[in-house]
Amino acid sequence: QVLRQKENWLENAQRIADIGYWELDLTAKTLVWTEPVFHIFGVPLGTALGSFDFVRRMIHPDDVDLYVRMRDAAIAEELPFQSVHRIVRPDGTIRNVHELGRLSQGPNGPVFSGVVKDITETFAIAQQAQEQTRLLDTAGRVAKFGGWRISLQDRSVSWSKQIADLHELPEGYSPSVEEGVSFFAPEFREQSDDLLRECMINGTAYDEIMQIISATGKAVWVRSI
Repeated sequence: QVLRQKENWLENAQRIADIGYWELDLTAKTLVWTEPVFHIFGVPLGTALGSFDFVRRMIHPDDVDLYVRMRDAAIAEELPFQSVHRIVRPDGTIRNVHELGRLSQGPNGPVFSGVVKDITETFAIAQQAQEQTRLLDTAGRVAKFGGWRISLQDRSVSWSKQIADLHELPEGYSPSVEEGVSFFAPEFREQSDDLLRECMINGTAYDEIMQIISATGKAVWVRSI
């Protein structure tokens, strides 16, 4: 009864986390899947799996060679296995999965086992975010606008690539608040400092045309919002 309760806990944990467990007996060349793996791969529950070749045939053709090399190296050198790759379900649907595995000793010899998780939706969201970042970067370069952010907790400053280019400084440059204000031309520094302080303390928006002096001394008119 205790064993069955633990099995139920494992099944529930896999279902909640949408993770499946797999195990390959390297001596018997047999593969075992828990129920979630069947769902992830789109294979009917109870399908005869045979050996790991069953999985290899379901991996996307563009990903299979790297997957096999990484898997074989993990087994031969007893290294942790990790792979993000695509699978092709029997109905032709392509899914992105994340697999982790390791070699261990079972009662009948070495066993290669691990877990697999469907990350298709997470992968799609990440790709969309990357595309949005690329589009914003392109728009910023074309329109010559950039973004900046000041953390109210530690007053750290983040500049976009466009802002760094505008100041003729390397991408990733992070000035202090005081240094950022110092780039404004002398006649605009007090105004910039006042506007920034009012915005940080009271949330007061501003939209002003001012002049900055780049790191190389070039005067540039900017619209600061």
